[in-house]
Amino acid sequence: MKKQLITIAFVFVCSFYVNAQTVLGIDVSHYQGTINWTQVHGAGGKVYAWAKATEGTGIVDSQYLN
Repeated sequence: MKKQLITIAFVFVCSFYVNAQTVLGIDVSHYQGTINWTQVHGAGGKVYAWAKATEGTGIVDSQYLN
């Protein structure tokens, strides 16, 4: 279900930028710590984030739900 929602959200956001040459986003995981999403948005041009959710079948990224 989460995978479907992420895909739908990505397609929805990207549909507004069809004429753009590049769609900018960030890739985050627990290695970045707590993300300041206001700062990311203010940096300009970022329209999506790809967040690591799991590693294999037994490890859930500690920052995924934050």
